[in-house]
Amino acid sequence: MTFRKYLILILLFTILFSCTDEKGDKNIVGPCIHEYKEAVFHVTSVRDTVNDSFINFVKIKNLKIDGVVQNNFWITGNSYSIAVSDSVIYCNVPFGFGYMNGTYEFTLEAPGYAPKNFVITDVEYSINEGGCPSYSNGGKRVQLVIN
Repeated sequence: MTFRKYLILILLFTILFSCTDEKGDKNIVGPCIHEYKEAVFHVTSVRDTVNDSFINFVKIKNLKIDGVVQNNFWITGNSYSIAVSDSVIYCNVPFGFGYMNGTYEFTLEAPGYAPKNFVITDVEYSINEGGCPSYSNGGKRVQLVIN
């Protein structure tokens, strides 16, 4: 064999045997996976403080994250209790969606109430475990008041 072939073989073995899990006892070849264990943004309740009542159904429109208008199709992967149609997110409270950290801005509409704009800052996961594989968990939970 020529020197070039030996060099290629050494490089291949180095790559294959350097890909181990965190215990160091298994060879793993392929991409490392990051998992989002839950949505990053959760609304636990929507309340009318004047009538002391809770609202069960709302619509979210004009969603922006860090000032950027969002295409709502991406949020369904980490969501619960929502349905998306065009630029409207229909929500049964409580609900959650998204995986992107940032400032969430949106207009909330509920039957019988005027639309209300919200700005929710510091939407982020409280747990970010590194390594391979890695994960994020512990999204931000908020209670909204509509009057």
